[in-house]
Amino acid sequence: MAEDLSVLKDLRETGTENIGTPTEITKPKGGREQRNINFKDSYPNSLISSKNKIDINKLIDDIVDKKQKVWFWKADQLGINPNTGIDGGPSFALQTPGDIWASSVNPTTIQKNINNSDYIFIISGSPNVMHLFNKVVFDNITDGLPSFETFKTEALETNPVKAIRETLEKYNSFEEIRDNTDGTVRKRFLIGHQEQSKKNTKYAQYVRDNGGFIETESFIDGFFRENEFQINDIMLVLKPTGVRTDSNHSTYSNTIEGDVIGVPNKVVDAFTIMPIPIQQRAKDFKKSLTYFSCLSKGS
Repeated sequence: MAEDLSVLKDLRETGTENIGTPTEITKPKGGREQRNINFKDSYPNSLISSKNKIDINKLIDDIVDKKQKVWFWKADQLGINPNTGIDGGPSFALQTPGDIWASSVNPTTIQKNINNSDYIFIISGSPNVMHLFNKVVFDNITDGLPSFETFKTEALETNPVKAIRETLEKYNSFEEIRDNTDGTVRKRFLIGHQEQSKKNTKYAQYVRDNGGFIETESFIDGFFRENEFQINDIMLVLKPTGVRTDSNHSTYSNTIEGDVIGVPNKVVDAFTIMPIPIQQRAKDFKKSLTYFSCLSKGS
């Protein structure tokens, strides 16, 4: 448990974030079997189409042969939709030429690692949980609830689980929860809230009677949802050139600049090409997701 706490503190659950530093990779070995993807012209909540397809194994072979370096980043599978305001996710990279990613990692750190990397591989975090870090997702969920003052008073009367109870007792508005520091408060609250949609508790019934739960899986990029991408699967390949300190993303403050190489033509587990130290970081990230989910369920 102490180890998981350390991992959680290290990764800070700040949504999209690098796993380690740029590294050489290996040709795929072991792990889950690769699956071919039949690309379609369009998907719900997505800017991905067949024109973005790349031969991922050919690219990996070329990177290995040239001893080039890959910088691995974890990310959610959130889609893009102007009606709901959701803003990616991998499709973020396909909106504005040259703006390939957004992050709140220190820009000096980003640039230092860009200088030492040839590619960025965006790999999947939890398809069911990681997007709950996003501020627009938070807004979509809380906008349908009663005013915060009413919600806080009436929800606490239901004696909700720890993640919900402690958050409501400490904060005085949805905005305060939404914008709190590194986002862990926002995410912990949403995980606890969404878990209640599957329960028959007093809190769950209260929410159903006062706005209802939102099925956040409907926010996922249709390409990744339809092709059943899992944790660690390579979602996107980028070639970074620089970073600037502004962003048009709701949740992240800096923009990574460069080119989009494309979306893999196969579902490939990034774990199968990582060196052992980066494999361990990926394992620790998966453990932190599990621990974070357990925190939300505490009584």
